[in-house]
Amino acid sequence: MIEPRLFYDATDLDAMRALLQAGRAANNGTFYVHPGDLNWWWYYGDPKKLFPQRAFLWERAGQVIGWTLIAYGALDVYPAPSLRGTSEAAEMYVWAEERLAEFTREEGGKKIETIWVGEHDAWLIGHLEGRGFVRDGDDFIYNACSLNRDIPEPVLPPGYAVRGMGGASEAPSRARASYGAFQSKKDWEPYLQNYRNFTQAPIYDPELDVVAITPDGEIAAFAICWLDPVNGAGHFEPVGTHPDYQRKGLGRAVLYEGMRRMKARGMRTASVCVDGDNPAGVGVYGAAGFEAMHKILTYKKRLEEQNGQT
Repeated sequence: MIEPRLFYDATDLDAMRALLQAGRAANNGTFYVHPGDLNWWWYYGDPKKLFPQRAFLWERAGQVIGWTLIAYGALDVYPAPSLRGTSEAAEMYVWAEERLAEFTREEGGKKIETIWVGEHDAWLIGHLEGRGFVRDGDDFIYNACSLNRDIPEPVLPPGYAVRGMGGASEAPSRARASYGAFQSKKDWEPYLQNYRNFTQAPIYDPELDVVAITPDGEIAAFAICWLDPVNGAGHFEPVGTHPDYQRKGLGRAVLYEGMRRMKARGMRTASVCVDGDNPAGVGVYGAAGFEAMHKILTYKKRLEEQNGQT
């Protein structure tokens, strides 16, 4: 087995995105997240977070053939699509699992998990269950729709508007919208700074950070749009509406506007994931034209102590 190396620089991040794009193009039964998901994980939040120190890449003949993120009790492993079902792919998962277990024990954790498991991926499910992982109930639903259609104009209450994000002065309102939408329990000032950090990232485009504005200028709903030009695939992550402004059609409005912007940039499809136990979110996406395609499963494993006791 080739030993992976530690993440080095932005060139590696490009290679990680490219592998995801190749995997999505292969459509071989393994679920590969959208490159926008990787962008969101990497750039949102504290710039000192663990990802750069917990990202590893496998290479052969100068080409990246797999990568993993192992941090915060979770592992993400993406072998090149040509390696699906091979012993090499299995060894990548084992390596990542063992390293994550070491880190998690050092940090006082008792469990590890992997989230992005396609419900029809018999090979990966078999591998994980053979390693002692058990399916958890926290499923996501992967939704998709075609953009090769007439996308409706957003319908808004009187005085509301939908547009891309403005300047830095709107950051507090934008952060408040997501803070409320996701019922965050984090301290406000670090939460606001996390969003400000994200807007300074090289991948951030304010025109793809679509927001619904109230008559008094507050941001009520939002949807960040991500583009995969290789596959012509857009993706939404995250999407939300502040509780004070729900049931006004604003979630659907930002989705429609996001779809229009994706389509204008050459995207042919759009996707979004939603918690399986979020019927309101499922309803919003269905009303906007999305179709539930399949479930994405979470598998968890309880760690044994070094002496063999749990």
